[in-house]
Amino acid sequence: MTANPPTAFSVSSPSARQHFIIHADRLHVEAIRHCLQEAFPADRIECHAGTYTALRHLRLTPVDLCIFDLDSCGRDWCEFMTEIADQRLARRFLVLTSRKDDATLGFLSRMRLDGVFDVTDEGIEAFQRAVRLLMNGESYFSPVFRRLLCEMQPHKHTQLSYLTTMEKLVLACIGIGQTNGEIAEELGCCALTVQTHRQNLMHKLAVHCSAELKRFAWQFGLVQFSRGTVVRPGFEQTFAMRKRACRVWRATHEEP
Repeated sequence: MTANPPTAFSVSSPSARQHFIIHADRLHVEAIRHCLQEAFPADRIECHAGTYTALRHLRLTPVDLCIFDLDSCGRDWCEFMTEIADQRLARRFLVLTSRKDDATLGFLSRMRLDGVFDVTDEGIEAFQRAVRLLMNGESYFSPVFRRLLCEMQPHKHTQLSYLTTMEKLVLACIGIGQTNGEIAEELGCCALTVQTHRQNLMHKLAVHCSAELKRFAWQFGLVQFSRGTVVRPGFEQTFAMRKRACRVWRATHEEP
């Protein structure tokens, strides 16, 4: 079943604090709005319909707190969340969800989040407390998510060991934003082979999109940025050797 277009609310207050809520279920979002109004009675709430409408609004006006309901958004939620986090469109980021599958937990563990709220086990008072903590510069993770995300940490560090050398090379290229064609050119293979490796990486690392693969490459040091230069530690010599081999192959196989 396809989710309805998300609804987003921005809340402003005399102290210039703004809350931004993104949710598809209108009945549920009214309950969230009521909770916020009860906790922050001076705040003003504005409605913005649609994921991309919400994103355009955030690009123009970054907010103090973004509250994102993961359960009710469509398939583009991972790219949407990644852009908000990477571009720091919100000073604080709280995710509401009931999802506890490995793929979602893996994604959340790689995000720069300030809180994850379990909508199945916690109620209104806990939600208001979570918002207050975030607005005061602290974090809030529901007990079950605190435990599950902590358990993900050692798993994350062993994931690289399941990758082949070629998959690591492709991941390092994805980390600097190269397309399948550019990666194929650098590694001396066809774009279809690169696409196969990309799909295998998504499956092995339990990620949903290329933006998550790029984040993974950065987080685990496959790509490093220093003084305007990009370095892929441990791979530069391999890339250079493959480039030389490609030049030699072309020189011997191309017609004069």
